[in-house]
Amino acid sequence: MRHLPVLVLATAGLSSVFAQGGFDGPGRYVIRNAQSGMVLDLGGNQLIQNGARNVPSQFWDITPTDPGVFLITNAAGRCSLEFDQDKNSSPIHCTNNNNPNQYWRFEGAGNGTLIISRFRKPIDVPDGSNREGIRLQIYDRNGDSNQRFTLQRVAGGFVGGLPSGPSADRDRDRAPERRDRDRENAAAPGGQYFDNRDQMWKLQGDGVCFYRAEEFRGEAVCARSGENVDNIRAGGMFLSVKFFGRSRDVSIFQRGEYRGGSVRLSRDEPNLRRVRADWGGSLSDAIGSFRVN
Repeated sequence: MRHLPVLVLATAGLSSVFAQGGFDGPGRYVIRNAQSGMVLDLGGNQLIQNGARNVPSQFWDITPTDPGVFLITNAAGRCSLEFDQDKNSSPIHCTNNNNPNQYWRFEGAGNGTLIISRFRKPIDVPDGSNREGIRLQIYDRNGDSNQRFTLQRVAGGFVGGLPSGPSADRDRDRAPERRDRDRENAAAPGGQYFDNRDQMWKLQGDGVCFYRAEEFRGEAVCARSGENVDNIRAGGMFLSVKFFGRSRDVSIFQRGEYRGGSVRLSRDEPNLRRVRADWGGSLSDAIGSFRVN
């Protein structure tokens, strides 16, 4: 039996930011400010800067959620960066709220990278301070280095809750035969990989993936045949499911530990809202656990 948290999905549309300031796609990074020389750190639930200490609170898992849009999740707190309001000097927290204020874009700027909120305000070190522990914010662009960052990839990352190397397929413009080989090498230990051509997470071998959005898009949880996922965290709200390989049988339960009402599926479902559940309403209302038979 394996216990899997929700996997945050990858995406493509990255060509404009690859190799800018060290960012080259989904994975785990240390993020350093170009002016202060300090790295992003987690202090309580606040985004702060500190001297580099090679500790998990200074490692950030960057995982796409829509084309060109990313979550930035702390390796220690397993929470994602979020700003409060669309105004200058709004502080940045680390939460599990799962809302659009956690969506960021990366944009090359000189020899660094801007990390930009959905309202186009970048992450900013107040007054370019080199003081440890200072809280970071969003602010209007100013063209200065206190808003530029360099990213250094480090080992690790999380795909499907399992330690891994690269968290997505970085095949971009490779030849098809090399792309297929690299995709196999880049897959997580559980077999998950992001297919840039089809813009979706897939699974090597036999198994199933549940997706946050309809038509097999958005965040996902994947498991191979014979695996039991006994407690889906972060809400359990999914809108589509897809089978891979020879798998054609998954038992879905309303609650964790295979409790509550249940439904058995044997085919792809691009819209789970249309599937009625024993517990009333649609199957998309909540999924607490499942078994891939």
